[in-house]
Amino acid sequence: MITDITNVETPSRGSLTPGTYVEALFYNVIDLPIGMLGQLVMYPMLLTLLIGVWAGRRNLLDAKLHRNWLKGMAIIGTTVSIVGALPLALISVGMWITTPQMEGFMTFLQIITGIAGGLGYMGIFGLIGSSVKQAGLITRSLQALGRRSLTFYVFNETLLVILLSPVVLGLGASIHSTGALLIALFVWLLSLVIAAIMAVKRIPGPLDSLMRKLVYK
Repeated sequence: MITDITNVETPSRGSLTPGTYVEALFYNVIDLPIGMLGQLVMYPMLLTLLIGVWAGRRNLLDAKLHRNWLKGMAIIGTTVSIVGALPLALISVGMWITTPQMEGFMTFLQIITGIAGGLGYMGIFGLIGSSVKQAGLITRSLQALGRRSLTFYVFNETLLVILLSPVVLGLGASIHSTGALLIALFVWLLSLVIAAIMAVKRIPGPLDSLMRKLVYK
């Protein structure tokens, strides 16, 4: 997302007008459902969702019941993910020059082995969660942010567009990837603080509440 915002090919700031912004907005509104459908077809999102549902129903994240399973997933999953992503990484940095067909296959391999990486992260965080005996400030803040994930996803994206997009403040045109990363980290930390305050005041995430009402209606 950060790269998309900072590397958008647009006219200079002086030539950006409300008309060109509206045209870009209209194009993206039309492109959004097509892009989402393409991602569902090309990327294993539904598969990973089903794996998460399966793991949740069997309480596999409970380290007291499934510690060995979580350890195995943490080790095997992350190893498979790293090995699967290595060829594409070598191609990306120019250390391996190959054919477009092979590059396409390595991209596919990286995507598929990324599922194993997700299982590896599940194992790692399941083990970390079981080691936390008492929730401290950081843990409670992360919980608060997780319970308001939809609200703060939209909040983060909105702030990043405002800060980095060439049609608003345009900072993305004058900073490198490291600067964009620092801005994203600042936005995330701001979200963490706001979520913690909302939790203390018992304020739910408005978008999360709306989603629950629509789902359980």
